[in-house]
Amino acid sequence: ARKWARENNVDPPTKAQVSEVVKRRTTKQVLTKVPHTRGGHHASPGSGLYQHDLISMEAVQGSRNKGFLHIYAIISVWSRKIFARKLKTKNPDEVRDALQSIINGMPAAERPKDITGDDDGAFKGAFRQYLDGQGIGLRMTTDKEGKSVIDAAIYHLKRALYADMQQRNSTAWTEHLDRVVSGYNAK
Repeated sequence: ARKWARENNVDPPTKAQVSEVVKRRTTKQVLTKVPHTRGGHHASPGSGLYQHDLISMEAVQGSRNKGFLHIYAIISVWSRKIFARKLKTKNPDEVRDALQSIINGMPAAERPKDITGDDDGAFKGAFRQYLDGQGIGLRMTTDKEGKSVIDAAIYHLKRALYADMQQRNSTAWTEHLDRVVSGYNAK
């Protein structure tokens, strides 16, 4: 307000003047207190809320990785159980196939009903069509908080993969991905 006042050669409003304007407003949205929440994500058993993302492993190329450069990861917001599949590309068809493989291995009660992720091109086209056909909602977000569960899981998953590679003195991660994911889920 001060900057605007300087630019327009007027005196800035006082705190009392601003308070008076706010008191006279009838708009509920401005005057109503925001309901208190305990934070976190509002998921419950069977809610089907998931978050997903792609993990780049391009920095760890090696012949034993057989051309795989990415990981598709999806996590249940309620149980924090993560599922992952290795990918050669970020092509929506390949990402769709990875998700389909994950869903086919899940009990019906655990299947996603809503998936939140970023606005990556891999989550459009064939991927989006598959979700629509399955009746699964897709929410795109640019908000870090909107996918904090998957971001935290990816951090720990990558850390475990890199520790595993360092311990074996190898750049091969593809053959150990399932074991690392199982170890994460056992926590």
